[in-house]
Amino acid sequence: MKKILYLLLIFSPIIGFSQNPVDSLIQVAEKSSVDTVKSQVYNEVANALKGRDNKQAMYYAEKSLLFGQKSDYLKGIASVYKTMGIINFFKGELDSAFLYFDKSLKTYEELGDKKGVAASYVNIGILKKNIGEIKDAGDSYQKALETYREIDDNEGIAKTYLNLGNLFKLQGDMKTALDNYYKSLKFYEEVGNKHSIAQLYQNIGIVYGELNDSSKAIENFENALNIFKEIKDLKGIAEVNNNIGNTYLEGNDFKLAISYFEKSIQLFKEIGYTPMVARLYYNLGDANNNLKNYSEAKDYFDKSFEIYQTIGYAAGLALCYNGFGEYFYNIGNYNKAAENLEKAKDLSLGVDLRTLSDAVEWLSKTYAKTGDYKNAYENHVLFKNYNDSIFNDNNDKAITALSMQYEFDKKEKIREIEE
Repeated sequence: MKKILYLLLIFSPIIGFSQNPVDSLIQVAEKSSVDTVKSQVYNEVANALKGRDNKQAMYYAEKSLLFGQKSDYLKGIASVYKTMGIINFFKGELDSAFLYFDKSLKTYEELGDKKGVAASYVNIGILKKNIGEIKDAGDSYQKALETYREIDDNEGIAKTYLNLGNLFKLQGDMKTALDNYYKSLKFYEEVGNKHSIAQLYQNIGIVYGELNDSSKAIENFENALNIFKEIKDLKGIAEVNNNIGNTYLEGNDFKLAISYFEKSIQLFKEIGYTPMVARLYYNLGDANNNLKNYSEAKDYFDKSFEIYQTIGYAAGLALCYNGFGEYFYNIGNYNKAAENLEKAKDLSLGVDLRTLSDAVEWLSKTYAKTGDYKNAYENHVLFKNYNDSIFNDNNDKAITALSMQYEFDKKEKIREIEE
């Protein structure tokens, strides 16, 4: 089965830090007699803790909100609503995350803060993408892009291109995904945002992995890993470990893949990022399935499914149904295989083209085993159509051209600086 390399959905970087700065911030907040200062500083504490200790992060976010509301500090209230949305996203509580992002948006609109409005649209877009509402996600990103352009915010423009790339990648449009990633990379390099530059290298590597170009994938992953280590970004390191593991999975080096997945899941558990814990359970199941460790594979798929079901992530559920389908196929239970693969097919329609392509490929094999050659043929035709929309000569040529154009533009900028 082709694997979907997880594309990170970030709202903000999570950087490794010592506890001392957090303790110092708490002391500043507690000693201050000014409510707006308390609100600002407690929000900083919450942001420093989010993704690492979400329970504590939410505690300080609530304190920030309390002092913000007490002093009618709208800017602080809007900011902490955003923080609370991100914390709930990391916890996998997506309904609550949306409510907070929407509150943040409305407060920024009340203030006339266009930068805050645009950032809220980006966050809502990310959330909508995660629950499979692709059109709404695209609409939110376009609103964000328009607003960032109005205020000439290059970093905001870069962030929005990044998330548009994520969206197109999920739909299987690799050319447009890379087009947006390279646009984003250029803007981030202009503003010198190392975390986001690393993220772009990782996302570009993911797309090349999807296109079975493992050398280009590894090249970009290594670029990302070096930067993440430089800035001590544990979450970024965890992501790269996952994606390197997926690259080895594609190359059929399943034991090595498992070693990277285990490193990754340990870090994601430490920082409390539930969606990626679910994804890593799936990946471990997939690798064990390929090693014919079927019992272990089923256990991992079950763990992944339980989390995805709890957080309501449609693309993740579709992925798990594919995993169950392949598992039942491998143990010879073709009726159960078809049942799960049909669920994967239904759930991934309009949400994730890669998972859809995998589902119909395995449905074709499964129906052939049961002697249902009509359904086997129909699903094989669908597989060819979906697969061809992901991999085709025009896409390959366009993608190569995008990569070459980016390198050319980069060299031209270096030459201009030297002159």
